[in-house]
Amino acid sequence: MGLSYRDAKGVKKNLVKAYAWLSLAANSMEDRVFKDIQKRYETEREDQDKSIPQCKFILRYDEFGKLFAIGYAKRELLALKQRMSLKQIKKAKDLAVQLPQELGQ
Repeated sequence: MGLSYRDAKGVKKNLVKAYAWLSLAANSMEDRVFKDIQKRYETEREDQDKSIPQCKFILRYDEFGKLFAIGYAKRELLALKQRMSLKQIKKAKDLAVQLPQELGQ
């Protein structure tokens, strides 16, 4: 959703909503857990059989998709911060708190 609002794909462009949705994605896992998974992935990658293509290793790694999505959301948040005012960022953070409540989570 965050990328849709950022890029106006199917919805009207709205950086506040983009930031809020990307915040939810980026914060869907504690930083400590994220770093642990990332470290484990890198260690396993170093220790893998070099005769196995990298793409097959990634497909076998269960948490790679989530790791990639959260990392991407974190990077996009940093990019959005550079384009937004402090007022917009505060509004987006408030919205990120409201969204799970509205979705019943």
